Amino acid sequence: MPIAALLLFAPSLYGQERMRCFFDDFARQYGQMNVEPSTHGVQPFHTEKSIVLRSTHKVIPVYVHIVYRTDDQNLSDSLLALLFLKANQELAFHRRGHRGIPPIFYPYIETPSIELCPYERQSDGRVALRIRRKKTTIKAIGDVHNGRIFYDSLGGSDAVDPTHYLNIWITEMDDYALGYSSFPDMAGASNDGIILNIDYLRRNGPMTYKARTLIHELGHYLGLCHLAGCRTASCDDDDGIEDTPNSDMHYAWSSCPTAPQISCGSEDMFMNYLSLAPDSCILFFTKGQVERMHRTLTTVRTSLARSHCPTPITSEPPWQDIQLVYNPFQQQLWLQLPHGFDRPITCVVYGTDGRLIARMYLTAQTSLLSVPVALAPGWYVLYFIDEGQTRSKMFFVPPN
Repeated sequence: MPIAALLLFAPSLYGQERMRCFFDDFARQYGQMNVEPSTHGVQPFHTEKSIVLRSTHKVIPVYVHIVYRTDDQNLSDSLLALLFLKANQELAFHRRGHRGIPPIFYPYIETPSIELCPYERQSDGRVALRIRRKKTTIKAIGDVHNGRIFYDSLGGSDAVDPTHYLNIWITEMDDYALGYSSFPDMAGASNDGIILNIDYLRRNGPMTYKARTLIHELGHYLGLCHLAGCRTASCDDDDGIEDTPNSDMHYAWSSCPTAPQISCGSEDMFMNYLSLAPDSCILFFTKGQVERMHRTLTTVRTSLARSHCPTPITSEPPWQDIQLVYNPFQQQLWLQLPHGFDRPITCVVYGTDGRLIARMYLTAQTSLLSVPVALAPGWYVLYFIDEGQTRSKMFFVPPN
């Protein structure tokens, strides 16, 4: 069965300037994909048909494979947990009105209502990452033309029940790619899943951006093509989605483009998760894309979706069962800590859009953190940074 490999490139990862994606060559190598045509063909952006979503929250169970060649590539559980935390925050955050999105696109933005679940409850009641670690001797085993990553016998790691789990291989690549993915017509195959570049994930940089690479590949896994098209990446091609404009744009990795960018006769939606733009500027799915992903989960990948994900709880004091309450009138966070500690701890507040809100310090004598700026209603993440370890707790600021 042909693989539809959809690659994201990181030029700064290896010091070379490359396109974000090299989809065209891989589509030609591995054959055509089964993609539904859109009703608007390759005409300029318009939505004559309203898209009505009747979808519920979907939980996708994930099985992670860490296939590493050097010990420093053996990513920690805490880094992986942060990757999925940030990905799920992105998938749950409604971005209408975000400063990085032109108002012309506000009506088409949709929250995916999809959660990635890499956790399982073990026989002793603990919740742990669903993960397999394997050391390999093969350099760049994840290169897309290689194919060995999917097989134990070739130095990689066999997929685990790909009908019921999204398998994600995190491994070494030498072809300047951030990742690639199978398409729904490969559902259940031995190489069905997502492959991510292990060196990109472990380098310095916001985890939010790295999580967007995972989300981009998730879009492919659930049936989405790039906005630049499913086959030829040109104005003569189409992604099969009703409410995305045609595009033939490939953007440099160094920075986000400035809106508006005109492509194929309309304003380019380069801030879409499936565009060919850097991770720092991709922000949302459209209603049509979300409808396509949910339809994939109820048809081709119907065995994947679940309704619940067990919540991991750390047993390390003082982080277990931390309670947070924000007082909007005094701009203070009240913390209830079940355990004491004997050293100052750095606390950092981020918005779910990845913006740094505030940095503060918690000492053994304090239970209140003064936030230097007022927090608007919504979800936030408070990170505790202690002796090189980072833990997080989400909190909600209700409307006044």
